[in-house]
Amino acid sequence: MLSGRAIYSNAAPSRPWAFLPELIRHREVLVRLVAKDLKVRYRYALIGFAWAVLEPLFLTLILAFVFTMVFDIRGEGTGIESRGQYAAMILVALIPWQFFSNGLSAAANSLVDNRSLIGKVRFMREVVPLSAIGVALVNFLIAYPVMLLVGFILMWGLPGVGALYLLAIFLIQVALVAGLGLLLACGNAYYRDISYMTGVALTFLFYASPILYLVDMVPQSLYYFYMLNPMACLIEAYRFCLIENAMPSVQLLAWPATAAALALGAGIVVFRRLAPNLADQL
Repeated sequence: MLSGRAIYSNAAPSRPWAFLPELIRHREVLVRLVAKDLKVRYRYALIGFAWAVLEPLFLTLILAFVFTMVFDIRGEGTGIESRGQYAAMILVALIPWQFFSNGLSAAANSLVDNRSLIGKVRFMREVVPLSAIGVALVNFLIAYPVMLLVGFILMWGLPGVGALYLLAIFLIQVALVAGLGLLLACGNAYYRDISYMTGVALTFLFYASPILYLVDMVPQSLYYFYMLNPMACLIEAYRFCLIENAMPSVQLLAWPATAAALALGAGIVVFRRLAPNLADQL
């Protein structure tokens, strides 16, 4: 049950700056929704949350096998010298990508999936898409430390100065996913096509992000257009920190940080303007 204090006010559209204080007041609702979704997701799984680690690990092994055994992309000019290096390269990118992809997919459908809750209970409705993103975030927070531990022990050695910048990259990605998730959620409430378009766009972005390959393999003529994808910059930044053990450049993080701020600001303003009519649209 939602707390009786979780009251949603129709005055919200005129107060987008009140988003954070209201979210703090509704934190209990947010935590409960995330916990409920996690229980539903892993209720009948024998190993439960271990799938948060095993799923990206198995997918990494499959991709590494296909692209190093079937299609051998290693060699001079690729920057990939061994199967282990390629597997590490994929794993560092794949877990952040799954957070991005799963978070946006769940957020886009969150309001439609919870239409009965929104129609009957008055509460801060931004909590619904944010809780859907929260489930993907919990999986990320479980899987990434395990991946780091394995990587540091088997491949990279002790963490260096590069690891200090992981938090900044992570916070940029969280803001980006939250902003886009709010936009997609309210957009899908009005036009169901948004969920289908989201799936197509994420498929395109998977191949338009340096997950299966390195940025160095992108043709120079397309490089600047390619790096307009904020996830391409963030994935490259993750690799700089962990594999290269180096500080990502300010230029590499400037665009995704700007895109995240714009997306989050737009998401809050647009969602708050449309929120009072969401129950009617759903």
